[in-house]
Amino acid sequence: MGTATRRAGFLLLPAVLIGLLACQAAGQGLDGSAEKKRGELRQAEIHKVVHDHLDQVVACYTKHHPDMTGWLTIGWTIDAQGKVSRTEVRRSTSGKQALATCVMGEIRSWRFPKPRGGGEVDVSYPFHFHTIGY
Repeated sequence: MGTATRRAGFLLLPAVLIGLLACQAAGQGLDGSAEKKRGELRQAEIHKVVHDHLDQVVACYTKHHPDMTGWLTIGWTIDAQGKVSRTEVRRSTSGKQALATCVMGEIRSWRFPKPRGGGEVDVSYPFHFHTIGY
């Protein structure tokens, strides 16, 4: 009889299923401050940067909670230079703070294209984590 092995799995669902990138249109910024000047980035531009860094997100999952299944939605602000200026947990079904802290730390290191029109872009991005059994 063979031994069952488990490996970390990670799933990023298509935009049509979960509203992949909900950019805040108006109102308060992530930090509760008054509305800032809004820039514009296409979902595809944001998705490309996230996709290019998925190995970092998977590494956080593998390091901190490889047997966890759940959702982690992170919000972040991209400043006028394309740098991530703020991050926050918007939703977590796991309650695993170490995982959220690790993912937010990685996101803060990512660089995005400069938003058109200057200003900031607020992003909300859901990650779905699960273990795949073999």
